Amino acid sequence: ALVLICQSHEVLLPPGRDQRQGFCLGDGTGVGKGRVLAALFAERWARREPGGRLRGLWVSVSPDLGEAAGRELREVGGEGIPFLTNRRNRLPAEGLVFCTYLALARQSERMLAWLRGSTDCVLMMDESHRAKCTTQRGGSRTCQALLQLQRSLPLARVVYSSATGAQDVRSMMHMERLGLW
Repeated sequence: ALVLICQSHEVLLPPGRDQRQGFCLGDGTGVGKGRVLAALFAERWARREPGGRLRGLWVSVSPDLGEAAGRELREVGGEGIPFLTNRRNRLPAEGLVFCTYLALARQSERMLAWLRGSTDCVLMMDESHRAKCTTQRGGSRTCQALLQLQRSLPLARVVYSSATGAQDVRSMMHMERLGLW
């Protein structure tokens, strides 16, 4: 899965879009999607440009999953990577920040400003079906925040992760980086 994600991120969507292609990780429950997300960030960390700033945002449904995300990152060799949950007010110069979809909706401008200061950016949307997007314009504040991040950061490396992501096609509307519509 990690190799496929990295290959997908090397593709730019058709001319006129000038966006890096995203990837939908749709493995079943308990297969290890969180481990793959952690490995992706660790891989980007190992390949970051000298003097560059790698920043990543891992968004999920519950603050409790932040602890699991941090554990996954350490277990794939990322123990030296700055990892913060959004429970803290400060953001690191580089590293990975975990937040919930609700927190992202409330702090989208702040997160966007922080991510814009990077030379490489990773957006990981865990349980992405929970964004509750029903139209391309977005319905919820969460969906609008996700769309704004993706549109404002065209070269960000985007991964949508969900065991039930395609249960309803309308819930995939925020997955613009797949190049399906």
